[in-house]
Amino acid sequence: MLPVAISSLLLLSAAQAAKPTWECRTAPDGATWECFKDGLPAAAGPLDQPVTTAPVAEKSSPAVADKPSAAVQEEPVIAPAIRPAHIAAPVEKQPAPVVTAKEPIRPPAPVQAKPVVPTTVATTSPDQSLFGPRIDRGLNWSQCSVASGGTPTPRGTAAISNEEAQTHISSDAAEIRRNDEESIFSGNVEVIRGSQVIEANEIRYNNKTDNLHAQGDVYYQEPGLRISGTSATFDMENHQGQIEAVEYRLPYRMARGSADKAEIQNKDQSRFDGISYTTCRPGSNSWVLRADTMDIDQATGRGEARNVILALSDMPVFYLPYISFPIDDRRKTGMLAPSMGQSDETGTDISMPYYLNLAPNYDATITPRVMSKRGLMLAGELRYLTGDHSGIITGEILPDDDEAPKGQNKTRGAFSIKGRGWLTQNISVDANINHVSDDEYLEDFGGSLAVSSTRQMERRADITYHGEYWSLLGRVQHFQSLDETLASTSRAYNRLPQVRLALNKPDQLYGLTYHLNAEYAWFDRSIGVRGHRYDLHPGLSLPMSRSWGFITPKITARYTGYQLEDEAIGATDDPDRFLGTLSIDSGLYFDRQANWFGSSVTQTIEPRAFYLLIPREDQDDQPIFDTSKLSFSFANLFRENRFNGADRVGDANQLTLAVTSRTLGATGKELLRASIGSIIYFRDRTEQLPGGRNLDEETSAIVAEMGARLTENWSTRASGQWDPHNSDHTDKSAFQLHYRDEERRILNLAYRFTRDVSEQTDFSGRLPLFDHLTLVGRWNYSLRYNQTMEGFGGIEYDGCCYVARAVVRNYVNKAGEEANTGIFLQIEFKGLGSVGSDIITLLDRGIFGYAQNE
Repeated sequence: MLPVAISSLLLLSAAQAAKPTWECRTAPDGATWECFKDGLPAAAGPLDQPVTTAPVAEKSSPAVADKPSAAVQEEPVIAPAIRPAHIAAPVEKQPAPVVTAKEPIRPPAPVQAKPVVPTTVATTSPDQSLFGPRIDRGLNWSQCSVASGGTPTPRGTAAISNEEAQTHISSDAAEIRRNDEESIFSGNVEVIRGSQVIEANEIRYNNKTDNLHAQGDVYYQEPGLRISGTSATFDMENHQGQIEAVEYRLPYRMARGSADKAEIQNKDQSRFDGISYTTCRPGSNSWVLRADTMDIDQATGRGEARNVILALSDMPVFYLPYISFPIDDRRKTGMLAPSMGQSDETGTDISMPYYLNLAPNYDATITPRVMSKRGLMLAGELRYLTGDHSGIITGEILPDDDEAPKGQNKTRGAFSIKGRGWLTQNISVDANINHVSDDEYLEDFGGSLAVSSTRQMERRADITYHGEYWSLLGRVQHFQSLDETLASTSRAYNRLPQVRLALNKPDQLYGLTYHLNAEYAWFDRSIGVRGHRYDLHPGLSLPMSRSWGFITPKITARYTGYQLEDEAIGATDDPDRFLGTLSIDSGLYFDRQANWFGSSVTQTIEPRAFYLLIPREDQDDQPIFDTSKLSFSFANLFRENRFNGADRVGDANQLTLAVTSRTLGATGKELLRASIGSIIYFRDRTEQLPGGRNLDEETSAIVAEMGARLTENWSTRASGQWDPHNSDHTDKSAFQLHYRDEERRILNLAYRFTRDVSEQTDFSGRLPLFDHLTLVGRWNYSLRYNQTMEGFGGIEYDGCCYVARAVVRNYVNKAGEEANTGIFLQIEFKGLGSVGSDIITLLDRGIFGYAQNE
């Protein structure tokens, strides 16, 4: 950013001089001309002397000479500072016509002249009282980030481009030397053009050589960049120049630095000597990046630096003799920041990724990973992106695992292919293919309970046609089982293939909505029954709604047929089923205005009734390919089938009664939501999965859920399932209390219980202490197994321009197994990068609300 910014400054100054504009007017004494080229004085003299100026289109104009007159003013003329306005520019380096005035009157206005912008001559230096020196004006470095009010805007205006804007110059005095074609502005010189501001004690411009020299307390400002120096010289025609003793600020990044000299070599290339970069506040060098020389080429988007040193508190800790890097969005091949960590499973773990920029639309990363207990692993990632497709291909291999038991293959690895895209405007594709070498691979290298507990690894490819009201899916799907204790008959079926049609077309005849779900699939597995399944499920519904309520009657019919292989002895190989369904969903809406702790709110009561009728039919001769029972929840009170697949349709004659109440703030924001509901059964439910018992209770469990925003910082959620027919009553419950404030103090308290499955407590938080020191931690404990499932604790130290993190983690891959311990360290240099383990991902996953966007 720094080299690009400084180069842009020098190049822009040169570019603006490429097309000069002229203006001439009578001086205040009425006896001399004042002429300006690109806003800089060009010459001065008495009115009866020829003066170089722009052509004037007027019949009574004086005679025009072929070239400027040789007559000159012998002594320099001192004139008060003015702010010139632009007019149409003549061709570069061609002499303008000369207008000779016989009387001391103001010459006619030049063609296409813009009005002069009046200004007050600057007599005092700019205000430097706000947040220190001028270069830090308006930047609050104490906040460790950009001020909440945004980055201060330069005094210039950005309403039009800098090339089109007028140039305004003010100073205490201006000296015009016509013999030398030189203009000198001195004393609090300020040049404003568009959003750019240049200030100096003195600015000299030579019209003959097209050179500009600024001397003494030179300052330049534009959006996103501020530069100060002792002197600056620009050769406008050749696009060359240099600034001495550079100090710079990048307000949008809250970064700063310095350079002994910045030299522009041409419009694309520049060189910097003795350059430094940091995001630490002025006066602090907690970390700084220094280089002896840096060369920038904007045409190629590349930079090169030599003798690069990263220093912490002025102590060098890292050195590179040479580094090449990108200076814009164009990617650059090279080393990425390494990561380091330690755990019981891998020992000391160090990764050194190397990035390969293969083409504008695809790249790769190769990562050698050294594990003291396991050996050397090589990982790779290939990413691609086109106008219609994107994807990631990853793979890793450990040729010789030092921890592998005797007799087992020591070569271990994994690969994954994920991609999606559009073949045409209506046809999309999606693939997710994964493979690991052995069942324990994810336990040893997965790194988290969620990953290591995966029992079935999916391999899937989809192609879908999207119509206006319908879609057609084609799929092949295969599973790799990773749990050797899982019975063969309990392993997932492969779909080779599956074809599914879905249609939902509203506002048809008499307001009806047409529904259709149709599917064909071939289910395959190495052990057990396999075969074809056909499922056809059409339906009609009539939605009717008003502001005070709604009612939606719906009828459907469902046919499911099979052609089976390897079925049990005596079982039919072509079972089928045909059922009809009737449902009526209805609800009312009541609201009132109320007062909640002094604030106006809207309270609602929303009762809902859902009736479902499905006849009973014996389905025991049908296999179970992909069907399971839905978990009981408030949302599932209103489903038409208590199973989630086509192999079973639950018989039903039932009525769901529920009510929801909401409290809405004045802006419509939901402050409180509470719901409760239950099902009344008018007959027993006999259709169950194999091994399931008939259900004869007259009512279901009572399901309730609640969510509330207690204050701006406190919120809570709770849910429960209470069974009046069970002596223990509670089947499922969950509670969560969450706190987060503007200082990112975070507290999460949670309890989760599911009968005969799990019972856990979960505490996590982030607590700022003092002097930028913060504690982070999580404790997820299983009351069922009396074991910590995952626990970590650590510290964050935010030094404004860097963050240091250290975390100790204790976790298990499976409940009941021995715990693993890991130690992770990370240093993040703001505005530069990070070194160490990826602790941020661990904290984002483990502490709800830690992520900035939550």
